Amino acid sequence: MEVATNMKLYAAVIVLLASVAVTEGKLNDVMKIVTNWSNCNKLSVYPKKSKVMFFGTQGQLFKLSCVKVYGGQLELERVTPFKYLGMILNQGLILVNMVFDQGLTFSQHCF
Repeated sequence: MEVATNMKLYAAVIVLLASVAVTEGKLNDVMKIVTNWSNCNKLSVYPKKSKVMFFGTQGQLFKLSCVKVYGGQLELERVTPFKYLGMILNQGLILVNMVFDQGLTFSQHCF
């Protein structure tokens, strides 16, 4: 089964975006691929510094409440909110503490 993912690399930061339909096993398989690719290209993934955050509706997030993501043998820390490229996002993709008006969704700002 193909997993819809998109990877962005920014100066020591990897942001992995995956479909909400992804399973825990598939997500961990993708993490193994990212780690192997990084190692082959002389880059390192640091699980102790890595974080995981799921975005979605309350129903989607509830289904993901027990999902664990691993970097190697270490479980990655689950966080909310998440700071990305200067924006602080919560799990509903609401901008928090932005220079823009507070309370606007990411899509209202960027699209």
